[in-house]
Amino acid sequence: MEVDMSRIKKNFTRKQLDEAYAQMTLYSDVLSQVFFKDNPEVTSHVLRIILDKPDLIVTQVKVQNEIANPFGHSVRFDVLATDSQNDYYNIEIQNANSPHLLWRADYYGAAIKMKHLEKKAQYCKMPNAFVIFITRDGYHCNGRPINHIQMRDDDNIVYDVGTHIVFVNGQCKDSNPLGNLMHDFECTDPAQMRDPVIAEHFTKARGEKKNMDAIQTRLYGVAVAEGLQIGLKKGLKQGHKEGIDEGIAMMQHTIVANMLSQGMNERDIVRYSGLAPEIVRDIIHENGKK
Repeated sequence: MEVDMSRIKKNFTRKQLDEAYAQMTLYSDVLSQVFFKDNPEVTSHVLRIILDKPDLIVTQVKVQNEIANPFGHSVRFDVLATDSQNDYYNIEIQNANSPHLLWRADYYGAAIKMKHLEKKAQYCKMPNAFVIFITRDGYHCNGRPINHIQMRDDDNIVYDVGTHIVFVNGQCKDSNPLGNLMHDFECTDPAQMRDPVIAEHFTKARGEKKNMDAIQTRLYGVAVAEGLQIGLKKGLKQGHKEGIDEGIAMMQHTIVANMLSQGMNERDIVRYSGLAPEIVRDIIHENGKK
């Protein structure tokens, strides 16, 4: 089955990419991956502020790390770090809220513990798994700067079974270390950042254009592939043309949704996606109704 790829814009000019990068913040997948990748120093800094653990030392950091589950749902982490005590830290950077975040956080913690509990080891030997969601709109924070989700019994006794779920309020921008961090997560200009450590590493990350180009191309390619895969499956069921058209429509929705999540406006989405203005407008309008 052949697809008319001329309907899909895949390549970006250097100018287009640089203009897109200039608008990105740490809530953007492309920039945040480069920012955290193989960077224990800045990851330690972020975790110390969020968890109030000044002695925390991160020894290893991976981005987009996957734990495969051959029998069920696999997981892919935005950031997965290990500290000097062999505890694990999953940082998820959340642009938009979702009613399923709590289930996702619990599953991520379980996946980490299952992966790293040695065979025949006692259950109490499971590693600590800190699952941290930095939510741009403060979802699940209940107005607090940080909200800890814990296991409690009927007597309100807290049980520490190794999974620590933490929601961080991106709307908290007070004049303290956490507020400064959340302020800087939304900055596009390092000169406007309050935390010098974040500003330094942000500047370095944005200078790594080859890495950013590779991630941008991969993310765009994933959106295209997902849309076309859906189209091919549906094409087998309901006819070649209708299925392919639906797959391309799904791809377009995915691309626009990703760009919206990075804070891009309608005009820039049209410029960088290559989609027709009326298509972008309709998709944005449709997303607004959800």
